[in-house]
Amino acid sequence: MFPENQERNLAILKKNRKDAKLQSRKMTNSKGYRRGTRDLFSRKFGKRGVIPLSTYMKVYKIGDIVDIKGNGAVQKGMPYKAYHGKTGRVFNVTAHALGVIVNKRQVFPTNMNISFRIRNMTL
Repeated sequence: MFPENQERNLAILKKNRKDAKLQSRKMTNSKGYRRGTRDLFSRKFGKRGVIPLSTYMKVYKIGDIVDIKGNGAVQKGMPYKAYHGKTGRVFNVTAHALGVIVNKRQVFPTNMNISFRIRNMTL
């Protein structure tokens, strides 16, 4: 550093520090729809691959008690991660989805439509 450029160099250093602080403020954690689901929706080792047709051929009736399980192999119609593993009661049956009443952290029933990511509850 030469003495005549010292002030200029100090100004550049201060500017770089300021830019670094601003950059650290810009980096926030993402709030994506599938955030934190790496293990939640991953398939077990022997269960990867094609989903059997029997999964789609099951008949559900209104009043059935079902468990909601997201399947990572099929992304379309996947339930939100808060409902994964929850148990609910079927209130509506359509050609491509089921309506399920679920309690989400409180005892306030929530109606949601799920496209075949459920299975009958086993006791």
